[in-house]
Amino acid sequence: MDEMDDGAARPVGYDSAVVWGAARAANRELWEDRAVLHEDLYDAHALAADPQAISTVVRDDLPVLMQHLVGSAPMTDHARDLDEPLAGLDLLHLQCHIGTDTLSLARLGARVTGLDFSPASLDIARRLADEAGVEIAWVEADVLAAREAVSGDFDVVYTSVGTIIWLSDLATWARQVAALLRPGGVFYIRDGHPALLALDETAGTPVVGYRYFANGRAQTWDDGSTYAGEGTTAHTRSYEWPHSLSEIIGSLRREMFESTGRATAAAPDAAGLRPRCDRCPDEPPAGDSSSLPCISAAGSPDPHPGVVRPGPGTPTRRPAPEQNAADTARRYPPRPSPSTRWGQLITPV
Repeated sequence: MDEMDDGAARPVGYDSAVVWGAARAANRELWEDRAVLHEDLYDAHALAADPQAISTVVRDDLPVLMQHLVGSAPMTDHARDLDEPLAGLDLLHLQCHIGTDTLSLARLGARVTGLDFSPASLDIARRLADEAGVEIAWVEADVLAAREAVSGDFDVVYTSVGTIIWLSDLATWARQVAALLRPGGVFYIRDGHPALLALDETAGTPVVGYRYFANGRAQTWDDGSTYAGEGTTAHTRSYEWPHSLSEIIGSLRREMFESTGRATAAAPDAAGLRPRCDRCPDEPPAGDSSSLPCISAAGSPDPHPGVVRPGPGTPTRRPAPEQNAADTARRYPPRPSPSTRWGQLITPV
């Protein structure tokens, strides 16, 4: 499976020539174990039992997501619905794990489908949804084959922190996202900045300890701990793939904009790549190749995750938010971001 699996001690995060199928199988074993631990560590059943409870991840994301949804056609009839601000939307949650965020998105009114490759995670997710009395469609599939596995298309495709490091092929991933979105739909991703993931977490100062750029190989880890708290997994081997910010944005840009342009026999105009955000008001020159979706460090005084909206003909500026976006932001305020040793570098993409 791995050219270095000879029993010798290796540094953490060493490069491996492991093939995708073997790496995926090892990672699924790890996530099967983590799902059992996270059911308790996430306090998942308490969340399911409280019909007003929303996960902290979704609570943080909702005000920003709403800025880019207000005024969309499916929301017209629900413009003042503060209890269910996502009512009228079809939403797909990729790599949903045990479904606490998926359940939260459904409680906010969306018709939600959750996709994950771990049977144990989805078993827990189904039980949580049943306990909560919330209808959610669950799909067991690899995210790199999501288009084939999921029926229909969506107003919103959503993924959150810690998802794409488990994927070797971002071009295929971005292709799934583009194929699953309806025209004018929104893809929402929030993740850690790749530069943060390249830092040596054992050093007393910020020094690079791991690769920043992809090189076709996986980084190999042997660690039975879980990020959510106490407990260890029976399976400890895992494989991750670093992806630079340019690779992430480039993959989405090619599949969402350039591919869309080819499919419609008309290249998207520059508006399709311009920032749409109150913090990014300046309109870049037509044809400016740097006109990408907005990116901001969450440690800045006024953080904002970026939202990618595919397709030509989109406005160069986002319309001013309607009142319900402001009301929703007040009702579901984001939590203050926890600081890290060197400052919060979580960068929504």
